Amino acid sequence: MEYLLQTSYRPSYLECSLPNNVLPTHVSISFQDNTTSTNRLQIIYPGPRIRNFTVCYSVLHSGFNMTSKLIESIELNRLLGAEHFLVYNYSVSPQVDEILSRYQQDGIVTVLAWPLPTKSSWYFAQMTALNDCFYRNRNISRFVVVVDTDEVIVPRNHYNWMDLINSASSKESDISTFSNSSQSSTKGNLTSCFIVRSSYFSNDKIPDWNALPSQFPFGDDEKKNIMKYAMLILSQYWRQEYIFDTRVRSKYIARPECVYNYSRCLSSSIYMYILRDTSDIISV
Repeated sequence: MEYLLQTSYRPSYLECSLPNNVLPTHVSISFQDNTTSTNRLQIIYPGPRIRNFTVCYSVLHSGFNMTSKLIESIELNRLLGAEHFLVYNYSVSPQVDEILSRYQQDGIVTVLAWPLPTKSSWYFAQMTALNDCFYRNRNISRFVVVVDTDEVIVPRNHYNWMDLINSASSKESDISTFSNSSQSSTKGNLTSCFIVRSSYFSNDKIPDWNALPSQFPFGDDEKKNIMKYAMLILSQYWRQEYIFDTRVRSKYIARPECVYNYSRCLSSSIYMYILRDTSDIISV
């Protein structure tokens, strides 16, 4: 990724070998051998798996103040199967901070301060944040869903993400051991990423209510509230015909323990399955 080479700071991975049957308690980084560590970091080992879907949002920045969009995104994703959200906070408005605090009290959202030198890194160190989200959810969340607050993965033929992924292989009764063997010569491999192709929805300021099918009626009060609170999902309901190619603006649902680097979810080197049942809504 050439754009990363143009920044002063970029994400890196450091690995070290361990003796068999040894679980370290801390890790330290040093450029010299046999030196006294000054940056001991405690290793946090994951506990038992507690949920199926966790949403990783991109970094909120520039005094993010889209209160209605944030609430709408969280609540719609919860309807689709999201159980928890990780938010990386570089800069949000007091109103958004209050909303996030309420969701934290309810145990729905975890907010992490993100005071990195973002002006010297690519797009508020987004890659680092999303990789952090993957590692935090290993063996805790069965799947991680990567979207922005103005995006949502909507199944066209199913009611939620669990049914969607389960339908990708009718032979599997337990998606925790789902293997996409029909798409690969390697038997028994877990599907690491489920890729979702992207499409824009209409960005008309005033919805054409008369064009809605009769089975989706809105009352006058509902229309007023939709416009008052700028509810994008309920006002931008016509998808554009063009659908982006697989690796252009695609989003994904991934197994965190199967992914070493989140950006590889969109590369050809990872074991993935393209979900042709869905299109990603991007409201602009």
